[in-house]
Amino acid sequence: MRGVGLLMVTIMVLAVPMGFSQSASADFQSWKAAERAVMEAAGQSCVVDPFVIRRIPLGWVLSGHKKLAYYGHRPAVDAQPIASAVLRISPPDAESMAWPSAFSGWDTVALPSLWAQRMQMPQPDQRQLLILRIPATDAVLTLEVNCEEDAGIWPDFLKGLAETLAYAGPGHVLVPPSNAVPEKEGTRSATRSPTLDVRADALSGSPLHDYTARLRQALHQGSDPAENNHAVLLENGFDAMLARLHLIRSARHAIRMQTFIWSNDEAGRLLLYELIQAAHRGVNVQIIADHIASFRDVELAAFVSTAHTNLMFRHYRPAANRIDPAPLQEAVDFLIPNDTNQRMHNKLLVVDNAVAITGGRNVENTYYAQATGLNFKDRDVLFTGPMVSYALQSFAAYWDFDETERTERLTDVRRVIRSGKFRRRETRDAFDLDDRFDAVCRAADDPEVVRVRLVDRIRPVAKALFLADPPGKASRVYTAWRRGTIARQLELMMKSARHSLVLQTPYLVLDGGMFKIFKELRETNPEIQLLMSSNSLGATDNALVYAAGFKMRRSYFKAGLDVFEYKQHPSALLDQIPDLEALRRRGAAVRSSGGGDAGRDPFLCIHAKSMVIDETVSYVGSYNFDPRSISLNTEVGLLVQDPGFAAAVMKNILADIQPGNSWVIARRERPRSAEDVQRTMPEDLETTRAAIDLWPFRNTAGYALKAGSAPQVPGSASFYQHYEDIGPFPGVEERLATKRIITCLSTLLAGLAVPLL
Repeated sequence: MRGVGLLMVTIMVLAVPMGFSQSASADFQSWKAAERAVMEAAGQSCVVDPFVIRRIPLGWVLSGHKKLAYYGHRPAVDAQPIASAVLRISPPDAESMAWPSAFSGWDTVALPSLWAQRMQMPQPDQRQLLILRIPATDAVLTLEVNCEEDAGIWPDFLKGLAETLAYAGPGHVLVPPSNAVPEKEGTRSATRSPTLDVRADALSGSPLHDYTARLRQALHQGSDPAENNHAVLLENGFDAMLARLHLIRSARHAIRMQTFIWSNDEAGRLLLYELIQAAHRGVNVQIIADHIASFRDVELAAFVSTAHTNLMFRHYRPAANRIDPAPLQEAVDFLIPNDTNQRMHNKLLVVDNAVAITGGRNVENTYYAQATGLNFKDRDVLFTGPMVSYALQSFAAYWDFDETERTERLTDVRRVIRSGKFRRRETRDAFDLDDRFDAVCRAADDPEVVRVRLVDRIRPVAKALFLADPPGKASRVYTAWRRGTIARQLELMMKSARHSLVLQTPYLVLDGGMFKIFKELRETNPEIQLLMSSNSLGATDNALVYAAGFKMRRSYFKAGLDVFEYKQHPSALLDQIPDLEALRRRGAAVRSSGGGDAGRDPFLCIHAKSMVIDETVSYVGSYNFDPRSISLNTEVGLLVQDPGFAAAVMKNILADIQPGNSWVIARRERPRSAEDVQRTMPEDLETTRAAIDLWPFRNTAGYALKAGSAPQVPGSASFYQHYEDIGPFPGVEERLATKRIITCLSTLLAGLAVPLL
């Protein structure tokens, strides 16, 4: 007899009692049919808890017997197939909650074609692989997996199988992960359990202090961490900086800060000054910045890392173990597979273990409406409640990660520290700050301003979940089609959409998996609303990435997407940049002295990353809906189940796609010929006519609403009567001709470059 092993996995899910039809359980012949019957009996879609799966320790491996037939795709180089396992899936309260009665008639179920497709498996044969039983004595759902001789199942297949079984009832029901977290590879110690120690004097003196008392009460009562949370959106740069400054100044015990970009500009130096002052007050300050896009000033790094014993600064994956490596050193390090190219894109601030901010904003003038050229239109969420514990847990994992290096130990920084030849900034004036943040600095100390602009807008949310990729994502085996933790979680939620799915992302480059989701949603419900808000060429900060998305325009229409591109000078420009005239004057003065942003006045670029599903579930975070966020960069964010919060996110996205703020991207009324295309191109590209015919843009264009017309749905019969074709690159000024040329040339190779962009 072959060896038999046992894998015990317990998954806690929330099962809502409901009346299922008993007749549906008699003739299940495939898993797909069973799944559909359960969903239909519920009367609406069921959503898998997206957090449970990442918590399953499926690393245990059977050995001692030969396996020839393997089911599922192999997830890692050291994975081994499992021949036998038992999965026990139970609700948290077996006395008051029960599994759907439709499960009760199951005995033997053939290997489902659903998983053959999803897990890249061969089509199933007639083997009896899955045995599903429900004991009559309790509500524990038991799945026995017993492969026939010379067969086995990959661990990732079991994860997917458990994922399908772990349905949480009708509608969007979100369940937080359990406290038992397996140790993650690449960390110096096991990931810490998500417990909170919130002291009575946390944020004392701040209008936010009342929320710390509520949090302490919720923790004392042991309530569900997904509940008793409060949140507020930070939609403009002033409020975003106001919240950060006020929280840092109000901190009494601890500050944890994580960012992809930390620039050596006014915003960066201001926050460094405030954090150093907090350290002097006795606050424990820990900062993690991704190295690739943060300041490279060795002397500044030497000062910050030695400014105070209460302040500790670390860099994520510094190239060549230096803060300022030589270009050749950085290039060589970048080419090492699955190493430097994998970046930490997280943005997080947690103060006194009680209040957190996450979203899209880094540390740079551009994110707070104080840059003389490019300014980002971004979105953060400030939240307080038990879910802050999961934000802290994520931060701790990155802090302990083997490749998060202490700044003072970097080779060039250590050399400067030993020499003592670096500038020490003892006063605020020494940080070279001008007056652009003076108003918000004053407001941060005014309790009434803080109350009106922040505290009075905070609202309770029904459920909230903090999403986070683990550090070192895709470090071992990177492939363009491998999906990270957040990608899988968000895509599970996207698949549940029934009425509307609205997304906003700065970089519209969708991979095959995303296209498939949109296409299937449209095929399932032709009336579903699928909206995408992104940047136009004039607004984007990355022409190469825009070129990759530009090449895919026709595919967007095939997937049923309505696409809107944000204008660089929208009608909402002054609302987002209140200091517009002052910045224009400042920029003109800088340019007259030989600097500045290529002569451009302040303009806007969408940097918000958000999603709203069925006007009920919403996401705000750092996740771009592009290949790097899907497979390579680590991301974080807050997933919220609450109609009121979803409505607030939706309102802001819909405002961004209004005719005064965005152009509509649609098919041309009649396809354009190669000659038409050539006439629209700059004279500089006259020698590339042979290649122009291959470019896909000739059948898509940007459309502007005609004067006196009402907005129409793209693709409707009356659309072209109300909109004017304004070309493939609407709003691109003459001074941006170079940007347009780069985009056109990049389009030729963009398809090949998508996985790396």
